[in-house]
Amino acid sequence: PITPVARLDVPIECLDGSAAPSAQGVPTEYVVMDFGRVSGMDATAARSSFMILQQMCKRHGITVLFADVLPEVRDLLVSNDIADAASFYPTADSALEWCENQLLEPTQHALARDETRIIVSMSVLLHRFMGEPEDASDLSGIDQFFTKHVVRAGHAFYGVGDRPDHFYFLASGRVALYMHSEGGAATGAGTVTGTAAPSGSSTVSTADTKAAKALVLVESVLPGAMFGEVDFFGRQLRYMAARATEPSVVFGMSRANYEAMDRQAPPLWNRLRDVVMQSMALAITNTTSINSFNYTHDTHESQPADPQ
Repeated sequence: PITPVARLDVPIECLDGSAAPSAQGVPTEYVVMDFGRVSGMDATAARSSFMILQQMCKRHGITVLFADVLPEVRDLLVSNDIADAASFYPTADSALEWCENQLLEPTQHALARDETRIIVSMSVLLHRFMGEPEDASDLSGIDQFFTKHVVRAGHAFYGVGDRPDHFYFLASGRVALYMHSEGGAATGAGTVTGTAAPSGSSTVSTADTKAAKALVLVESVLPGAMFGEVDFFGRQLRYMAARATEPSVVFGMSRANYEAMDRQAPPLWNRLRDVVMQSMALAITNTTSINSFNYTHDTHESQPADPQ
């Protein structure tokens, strides 16, 4: 069962009220039903099996989730009041990730609160990025144009095909960048779901399983770096997806604030543009390296094997 250690003091019993086989067990909080191999279901089966399961779990405070469910089966479960729209996930992995995030949420929230106590101003972070003295005054006043966000693991900043309305500076934590395995930025295809991926995961489940394309991890953003700026300044649809893989603190710049800075503080706007240009140069270099690797890898795989 997926459950926090803090619940060890709760008496353990089975759903039918009998004693648990192991006194050292911990109470179950989530049950994930994987329907990946279920090709159909009638109303009798839904009511006689899954409604009973749902009722028993509800009495014990257990949340039941359904994964990889066909549309017609999903409609049947909803129409019989066995599940609601929030109970369904595209894959079992994404459902388990959501459960894991719920169990870790108190710890993540505490970590995020701790991070906010040690984060310095945006101007200092930008000076550090440029390798300049932190007490330099040429970025004074820039903080008012940035918005600080304290986010949990799994927070999605943007998906593939989204409009580039913001760019971000990572102050603490970690953010993963994903792109389609075959490239491109088809609108609405391959958008990252709102659940967190396990640490080290190289692929991500997608929200629209019909139009889904595999999203592959291409880069991890570390504290002190920007992300999302290339699409923002290129005014092109996002070709990558970004989301936090651990509790993080980021500073975001919206397009409205960026344009307001241009009007209200032109010298500050020019200085920020210099900083962003340096970041973009690094990002474009990394992207070129990734594309070169993918091309070499694909070319190698397409070559016929040498005759023996």
